[in-house]
Amino acid sequence: MGDEYVVYFDGFAGGGYGAMKTKDFIKCEEQSTKLVVPPGTKQGAALAVPGKVIEKLMASDNKP
Repeated sequence: MGDEYVVYFDGFAGGGYGAMKTKDFIKCEEQSTKLVVPPGTKQGAALAVPGKVIEKLMASDNKP
């Protein structure tokens, strides 16, 4: 995301997942309210997906 990093984390005690945005890993900005995680998501990894791929998937008739 340019010069910013988004750190995703598992909110063990409170459940769910969270996210923080930072440029320097000293000051962080809460991003959890903007995070959307599909139901049933378990611990795992995240990866960047090009916008064109997301648009194609969203337009697909094969939505779950």
